[in-house]
Amino acid sequence: MEKKSYTIPVLIGIIILGIVVFILWNNSAPLTTPAEPLPATSNPSDTAPAIDNSTTSSTSPNSEDTASNPSQPGTATDIGNASSATPDKTPVAPTSITIPLASENKSKEEGSATITKMGNKIKVTLTVTGAPKGSLQPAHIHSGSCDKPGAIKYPLADLMNGASEKTVNVSYEQLISELPLSINVHKSIKDIKTYVACGNVTVTQE
Repeated sequence: MEKKSYTIPVLIGIIILGIVVFILWNNSAPLTTPAEPLPATSNPSDTAPAIDNSTTSSTSPNSEDTASNPSQPGTATDIGNASSATPDKTPVAPTSITIPLASENKSKEEGSATITKMGNKIKVTLTVTGAPKGSLQPAHIHSGSCDKPGAIKYPLADLMNGASEKTVNVSYEQLISELPLSINVHKSIKDIKTYVACGNVTVTQE
């Protein structure tokens, strides 16, 4: 029997097998996709809101001018100067008062009483014209007015020949707080119920 030649079929088979393997290898390789571009990173300087320089430039110079220029109207310096230049109009009670003493009961005696502050005390000086010579005339500070005198609050020195002076143990402020008060001069020690001169204690603010 003749031997068959298998060389050609084997070669053909090898070639076909190689083609099949090549095709299969290509199909099994992972497909590569193009890389997607990364999102652009935002720049803070690109997105930050723009500053309105017009506002800053319009206000800052004025503020600096106001602070540096003391003559600028409406500045704190002007306000301070204006307040310091304004005189203090707070009423101040005087440290002494003079009270007219009017004649009472047709006595024709009249004069004045001066009350002077002396630390925590007061000094009361009485001067009366038309007083009888050589006669003592009692005097007091009474509560109430000359029209309606009340009780004796502070005894004063008796007048001799129309004059007397005494330091009373009461402060000036305490005396003023007790108004209304009046200063009464009596006819004599025996006739003490008869008033010959009287004046209402009043304070006029300076």
